[in-house]
Amino acid sequence: MEIIIKVLLAALILGAVGAILGALIGMFFKFFNVPTDTRKDDIVNLLPGVNCGGCGYAGCNAFAEAILNDGANPKQCRPIKQEKAEQITLIIDEFDKIRVEITENDKNNS
Repeated sequence: MEIIIKVLLAALILGAVGAILGALIGMFFKFFNVPTDTRKDDIVNLLPGVNCGGCGYAGCNAFAEAILNDGANPKQCRPIKQEKAEQITLIIDEFDKIRVEITENDKNNS
């Protein structure tokens, strides 16, 4: 009988420690989570993926970064279809609208 109590006590302690650590991991994930920018992946998926360098960049990944960071025109990609270039432009325009709204809200709240 005494051994059953010891086993149950050990299981209870182990379960409590696991629950506490799980709660701590959940809190750390919530507070230290870094949001990722998925726009580059979205743009790379819309590019043809041939990595030809016809746009003047080393490949599609470098061109996607140039579109995001340097304002490169998606139409610089020679093999891209018109509809894909327009979708990339929409991604960038939507982000610019959101950035302007956030900036205006920050000015109004100051």
